[in-house]
Amino acid sequence: MKSNRTFILTAALAAATLLATSLTVAAATQASAGATEVGASITRTDRDDPVARRITDPADLLGGYAAEGELDDLLLSNGDVAIIIEAVDHPHGYGLSGGNIVDAAVPPYWADELDSHSMLFVEHPRQAVYDTVYVESDGSGGEAVIVAHGADSANPDLEITTRYSLTAGVRYIEIETIVLNHGGSVSGYSAGDALNWWGGGAHFVPGYGFDVTGTTTYSAWIGATGASTCYGYTIDSGTLTCTHGDLWSDPIVFSGNISAGASQTFTRYFVVGSLGLASVSDVAHEIRGTSVGTVAGSITNADTGDPVPGVTISCDVGGTSTYTQARSDMGGNYSATLYAGNYTFKASVPSFLP
Repeated sequence: MKSNRTFILTAALAAATLLATSLTVAAATQASAGATEVGASITRTDRDDPVARRITDPADLLGGYAAEGELDDLLLSNGDVAIIIEAVDHPHGYGLSGGNIVDAAVPPYWADELDSHSMLFVEHPRQAVYDTVYVESDGSGGEAVIVAHGADSANPDLEITTRYSLTAGVRYIEIETIVLNHGGSVSGYSAGDALNWWGGGAHFVPGYGFDVTGTTTYSAWIGATGASTCYGYTIDSGTLTCTHGDLWSDPIVFSGNISAGASQTFTRYFVVGSLGLASVSDVAHEIRGTSVGTVAGSITNADTGDPVPGVTISCDVGGTSTYTQARSDMGGNYSATLYAGNYTFKASVPSFLP
C-alpha cells in the first residue's frame, strides 16, 4: 500500500535572496520515484537555434499518451522545447480549423500531455477559423515564426492573424493575435484561448490550487501538471481572468470594443516545463519581470543518504494556499522562485512505501 508522506518546513522568503533548505525522508523504501519515459521517438539536433518547419519526417513528431500531431503539421523547436501547430486541415476537438497548438513537450522524454489549444472569442464555440497556416520565418534569423491567418467564426469582417514565435534558449512561445475589423464597430468583444487539458493532467491556479472546476479565477499565470510534462500560460502584466471546467481553462486576454477599421493586438505566452509547476511559474516570473527570491534544497533518504527524485514540494503561502509546486530531480535537488512572503514547504512522497 502506498504511503503519502508529508514533511513540513516553514520559512520566510525575502525577494532576491537565496534560501537554502534540506528535507530528509525518513523510514522509506524507494518504489519508482520519478517519471517514466513515455515513448517519444523524437531526437533533437538543433540544440541552439530555433527552427520552424513543416513536418515531413515522423522523427519530428512528439511522443506521449496525448500526442496527436501528424505529418504536414508544423514544428517549432529550439532543443529546449518543441511545439506542434496543426496544419490548416488538421483540427482537433471542437476546433473548426487547424492552426492551433496540438502537442508540446520538453526533453528528455519529449512526452506530450496536452489535449489541444484554440483561439476563443466572446464565448464557446465562437473561435478563430484559419484558412492558411505557414512558416513565416524558419529561425535562421534568430526567431522561428509560424503564422495562422483567417477570420472570426461568427463575424467574417474580423480578420484574425496569429503569430507563434520561438527564440533560442527559452521554454515558451509567444502568441500574438491581431484582430482587424473590416466592418462596423464591434462592442462588448472578448478574446482569449481555450486550453484543453488531457484527462491525466490537473489544471492549477496559484492561490486557488487544483480544485478550480466551475470557478472563475484571477491570477498572474495558470498551469497544468502531468506525469512528466507541465504547462503554463501567462501575459506580460496585469491579472489573468480565467474560467475553468473539468478538463479545460479559458483565459481571457482582451475585453472591449473594436471600432470600424481599427485593430486590436494581444500577446500571451505558452510555457512548457518538466520538474513540477515551478518549472513553468519560474518562467512566468521571468516573462513578467517579477521581483522574486529563490528557495532551493535537496531531498535525501534518512536511512541511506541517497537523493530522492520525483518528490513534490508544495510552496504554500501562509501555510494554507499553494502558490506553486517544485519537483526534485534525479539528484534530489529542487528549486522555485517565489514572491516575498511567508511560506510552508511540504514535501510529498507518494511513491515511497513504509
